[in-house]
Amino acid sequence: MLALLFDSNLDDAPIAFHPPPWVSIIAVVALSLTTLLAIFIYLGVWIVIWATLATAIAFGLWLRIGYAHPLSRRALPGHVLLIVVQLMQGAALLSGGYAEAVITALPGLIQPPNILTNASIALSLSLSASVIWLLGGAFAFYHIRVGGFVVLLLAVWSIVFPLSHIAMPLVSATAQGAGPGLATGLLLAALAIAFLRFISTLPRQRTLS
Repeated sequence: MLALLFDSNLDDAPIAFHPPPWVSIIAVVALSLTTLLAIFIYLGVWIVIWATLATAIAFGLWLRIGYAHPLSRRALPGHVLLIVVQLMQGAALLSGGYAEAVITALPGLIQPPNILTNASIALSLSLSASVIWLLGGAFAFYHIRVGGFVVLLLAVWSIVFPLSHIAMPLVSATAQGAGPGLATGLLLAALAIAFLRFISTLPRQRTLS
């Protein structure tokens, strides 16, 4: 009797999923706005400034090289490498006390309910973000447009966020240097620049999804 209640009699035949192109734009905009809002709420203005800049640049790049034609799967090893180095930078931020450096240098930007801590930065920018990066890579493997955006966003974020270390002493008289994580950030930025140059040389794929 219960089997009749639970069984919908739906079959498991494969269903081709080919949404129209505009669906991808809506999905990317929704994903971006939701993520930026979460960053603003939980990490504050300083982090969301760099996240917004990276998202805007990545969106422009995606419309140019990752929307009309999906990214090549040959870009995925570089994407995974950037994820690994991102985790290394996250460890440097956590151990060096990046949150304390931001609060000391820019106390006016950290207001309740923002509670910026090293743990919250590590959880958000390293661990949680890595899940998004990996899912984006999986989508890109199947030539899904949204996955291409995530791949480009990681590369751009890897270049933009290290700029926060350079900008911190420029905008604050109380900043004690560039803050922890600068060395790994510069390494990450160099790899991301090389990665974007590599992507620009890859042939465009004809298959759309």
